[in-house]
Amino acid sequence: MHWQLIPVALLVTLAGGYIAWKSWRTWHPPKNGCGGSCGCAKQSPAAESPPADLIPADQLTLRQRRS
Repeated sequence: MHWQLIPVALLVTLAGGYIAWKSWRTWHPPKNGCGGSCGCAKQSPAAESPPADLIPADQLTLRQRRS
């Protein structure tokens, strides 16, 4: 038996366990939720803020493309 077989078997086992754990968490989310938009239940409703404008409307035509 080669000495490399033990670390490789350990890594494969850990990788398989990680995939199984992530799959389990996908189908069985935590009960308290994270408060995000991942589909889990929120703890408390967050205050909705209006979306911020990235570029004000009056500055949209300041730099027009010249053809």
